[in-house]
Amino acid sequence: MWRFVLVVFFIFSFQPSLAQYHRTDSLLLALRNSTSSAYPAVFSKLEQTVVEMEYTPALKITDEVLAICQQLPFRGALVSAYRCKAIVYNLHQNRVQAIQTAQQAYQLALTNRLAVEEANSLKLMGNIYQAMNRHDLALDHYLKAFEIYHQQGHQKLEAETLYDLGNLCYYTHKYNTSRRYLLQAYQLGRDSLNSRLLISTINTVALTYRAKQEFDQAIHYQTLSHQMAIQAKDSAWIGLTAGNLGHIYELQQVYQKALAYYRLDITFSKKFKMWGSVGNGFVSVANVYLQKKDYLKAKMYLDSAMYLTDAVKEPDFLHLLYKTASGFYLQTNQLDKAFQYQALEYKLKDSLDQRKYNAELEGVMANYEWDKKRAEIELLKKNNEIIQADAQQKYIILVAISSILICIVALALILYRNNRQKHKVNLQLISQQKELAERNEEIKLLNSSLEQKVEQRTAQLHMAIENLVKKNQHLEDFAYVISHNLRAPIARIMGLVSIFDRENLQDKNNLAILDYLNQATINLDMVVSDLNDILLMHDLSDIRKENVHLEEITNLTIESLHDLIEESHANIQTDYSQVSNLVTVKSYLTSILYNLLSNAIKYRSPKRLPEILISTSKVNGSVCLTVKDNGIGLDLTHKNTKKLFKLYQRMHTHTEGKGMGLFIVKEQVEALEGKIEVESAVGYGSAFHVYLPA
Repeated sequence: MWRFVLVVFFIFSFQPSLAQYHRTDSLLLALRNSTSSAYPAVFSKLEQTVVEMEYTPALKITDEVLAICQQLPFRGALVSAYRCKAIVYNLHQNRVQAIQTAQQAYQLALTNRLAVEEANSLKLMGNIYQAMNRHDLALDHYLKAFEIYHQQGHQKLEAETLYDLGNLCYYTHKYNTSRRYLLQAYQLGRDSLNSRLLISTINTVALTYRAKQEFDQAIHYQTLSHQMAIQAKDSAWIGLTAGNLGHIYELQQVYQKALAYYRLDITFSKKFKMWGSVGNGFVSVANVYLQKKDYLKAKMYLDSAMYLTDAVKEPDFLHLLYKTASGFYLQTNQLDKAFQYQALEYKLKDSLDQRKYNAELEGVMANYEWDKKRAEIELLKKNNEIIQADAQQKYIILVAISSILICIVALALILYRNNRQKHKVNLQLISQQKELAERNEEIKLLNSSLEQKVEQRTAQLHMAIENLVKKNQHLEDFAYVISHNLRAPIARIMGLVSIFDRENLQDKNNLAILDYLNQATINLDMVVSDLNDILLMHDLSDIRKENVHLEEITNLTIESLHDLIEESHANIQTDYSQVSNLVTVKSYLTSILYNLLSNAIKYRSPKRLPEILISTSKVNGSVCLTVKDNGIGLDLTHKNTKKLFKLYQRMHTHTEGKGMGLFIVKEQVEALEGKIEVESAVGYGSAFHVYLPA
């Protein structure tokens, strides 16, 4: 992954600094004298200039730019000015200000019907949302920008947006989608994009194939990007693509080619004094020699990497170095040093894991604060609309009253001149008063409607806050499970390794230790697999809902439990007379039914044959699926009720199990936006009620 991160560094860091050729004063002067067709070129240079500046001077420049653009007769320059300021905020991680300023640019472009500026603002908001890890919003804004560029016929901007989409999908591990966008970007922009962007595009395509271990395709595209870099005489990319090729060949155990490309990467990294990349190259070469058991050369490159630790403090580099050094000393039977570097590796890994957890938690809190801020902004907008509407109503009333007064004066003059028209004028006045009363009633109704809308919006905000708090609690629970359930088998493995007799391999105790090690490793793999399944349950984005026939999935479940049902002589009855079909995720509902039915048989009473009833009913707009049995039942005290649906918790120990079934059921029910309740009594059986949206 560290090689992919260097892509962005190379694209932006090694271009010649335009600040060397264009002073800020000359750019501001050029902006004052620009035209509607010339200002985009000026802003292109301005954006590159402020990116290279410190935060405060950059903000000062953007304020001057805004002041100049407000005086220009065309609005496109003002849109670009807001966007330039948003770029500065985003670069210095002031995300809330960045997105607000970008939205100002977007609204201004939308109001003035500036399609390309509108798309540019959407693309920038996509970049900001991606930096905030709001990948769904980033994807939505990129797609909207792409659609506008396509409609306007801007092929180069289309290609650049496809490149952004491809990188976004790569970071979110959607490799097939990433590859499709990147190849479209390459085909569309091969004649318009600069060589660095094209090389980066093909390089990332290769990385998607490498991530899926499709090495032939990975080598094909990585070689293509390497050849493109050579043809462009781009030394930085020559080294980067060479390193990526070396990594692929190492994964395939083609060590000679791997070494050749790694050395090429080291040579070019030294040329640009990229010591982090040089250090990673040294460790990669050392690791290859370690796999070839050429310990002398492995030690030489490890020492070279160690020499760089004073200059390179990157955690990923240090973690890889400590891990490789530990493996080297372990293979060369220098156990003290192996243990020393292994301890450093574990310490750094714990630090990285904690840092990653803190970063994710901070990201969640930042998103929560952003959503809260955005909700406040929306509420303020609503309040402003209400105030404006009230002012407008008062103006109308004032005009009406003024009109009435004028009419009264006119009527008085008419009455003075001609008493014969008095009756007619009175009727007209009564009619006008009725109309005024009707208007007052309409105003009252409008005020009442506005108050209801404000209350509804407030309720929606409270619901959003509760959802965020719930997600945060899920993160804390998951972190707790990881820290406790993973540490136990790891600690057991480390303890067994420490008592393994390396001096006397034939010791009979070693065989027992190896058996225990094998069991501990299996337990660790089961925990990791369980946790992975739990994570997958929370993502319904790629799972399609469909019309599920309850009788059909019940028959399939009974068939899968055929042996257990036959062995227990269980009698299973169904009653789907009230609800027979349900639109939901079929695989989740099947899993829920399977776990509840298998539990009902597994925890049957030894005193009687199992009787199980599966039924449905309609309850308060929801569908209730009930699985009722006559088994041994549960003691539903307050403590045990909380324990029932926890991970790795069991209420009975006389049968085999991991404590996963009811936890999975609860997670899947909640993922389907439902809830689960249980009724039970010891010795009489249990009834599980699953409530799902109708």
